[in-house]
Amino acid sequence: MKACSACGRLFPADAGFCPADGTPLADLSDVPPPRDPQDARVGRLVCGRYEIRRVVAEGGMGRVYEALDRTAIRHVALKILHADVAADQVVLARFQREFEVSRLLTHRHVVE
Repeated sequence: MKACSACGRLFPADAGFCPADGTPLADLSDVPPPRDPQDARVGRLVCGRYEIRRVVAEGGMGRVYEALDRTAIRHVALKILHADVAADQVVLARFQREFEVSRLLTHRHVVE
């Protein structure tokens, strides 16, 4: 796996340049996790295995991150609920259903 040293995005091992900014890609081990002063999670390890690389999107339920699964060495999307949302049992049940359905979807245009 490779990473962009400018933006922190992750790419397959055969990629050469970051399409977002044109930076030559380097081996993942040579690119430290990026930091984001606006989000303390970026660049950190969560749940003991997910290294958060960047914020992808934010919605009413939570924030979606691009992350590296350090255990499986794969590129993943990681959704973390907002604290107030996580306290609502109805919303948690909906989030669990969303997770279960998305886990069943396998397509090259759908992230895990």
